[in-house]
Amino acid sequence: MTHKKEAPAGQGKGQKDQKKKLHNNSIRHKKKEEKKPKKKTDAPPIPVDGKQLLDNLVALFCRHLSLPEGAAEAMALWVAFAWTFDAFDASPRLAFTSPLPECGKTTALTLLAGLVPRSIAVSNTTSPAIFRLIDKEPCTLIIDEADTFMQQRDELAGILNSGHARATANILRCVGDSHEPRSFSTWAPLVIARIGALDPALESRSIVIEMQRDGPGERIERVTSTVVSDLEPLHDRLELWAQQHVDELREADPKIPEGFRGRLADNWRPLIAIAEAVCTSWLDRARAIAKQLTGEIEPPDAIRLLGSIKRVFDQKGTDKLRSSDLCNALNRHSPDDIQIRGNLTTDPPPSERHPVCSHPVA
Repeated sequence: MTHKKEAPAGQGKGQKDQKKKLHNNSIRHKKKEEKKPKKKTDAPPIPVDGKQLLDNLVALFCRHLSLPEGAAEAMALWVAFAWTFDAFDASPRLAFTSPLPECGKTTALTLLAGLVPRSIAVSNTTSPAIFRLIDKEPCTLIIDEADTFMQQRDELAGILNSGHARATANILRCVGDSHEPRSFSTWAPLVIARIGALDPALESRSIVIEMQRDGPGERIERVTSTVVSDLEPLHDRLELWAQQHVDELREADPKIPEGFRGRLADNWRPLIAIAEAVCTSWLDRARAIAKQLTGEIEPPDAIRLLGSIKRVFDQKGTDKLRSSDLCNALNRHSPDDIQIRGNLTTDPPPSERHPVCSHPVA
């Protein structure tokens, strides 16, 4: 049999009174808090200076990477795109290629991983891992060493390609014991790096940065863990800038450089829209960089010559011409056409202008 230990005389009543007092004080304090007006914490944040933000990104990339002219600006615009990609209909891939190892591709990916939203950086992966990851939680997928595991893997290439256009950024798989068909999203920003050239289908969907090793006299700073941790303020400013401009970007319809069509236009439209939202000077830079990095503003010589030939047939009003008559007509066209024809001849050198003859036309 246990005996209840009794409290010293008067102590039980005092403890009860003290608890009751504390309880009452707590209720009164809570009521005061409820009546007290709360401080406003939802004041609109100060607008982020987009020009300064992009300029800071360019300076960062130039400090730590040896890049071709215009590449740092393209990277900065693409980082801003990764934060606002859901405002656009196309998701251009950012691709880093190089002829040799140790050209800075992994360093570039390390910097990007600290700047883009929800980055997932890998050096090897499989098709199911990619589409299940993206479908589960949207992220920025960063793939390094693609040359070591993507050869002859058409399914993986197809999945990466599928995420370029929002309208078709889905794949179908049968799942479960009943093999029910299910759609998986592949809509996400993608960065990829490899030695050697990209597959043509992926290249056509990409902003391509061709990396080279540091040149003589270049002073490139190493990327340390401290540098990576110091990216957080830039990361936060990018997030805030995106929140402030994403609605504007949904309605954007920027003027694309002349000659940009198809996927080339799709790739650069989001970046030029972002530049337009920042300031006029960045808009001009973006258009110039797009021309510089693509090198595809002018159609290939053979295509331009076909255009000239079509003009001759239209002017003659016929669908048949002797080769000699066609060549004579082409030789009377503009100097630009003469240059095209010179480039299509093999003897003498292409840099010289020569009248067109029957052989290259045929």
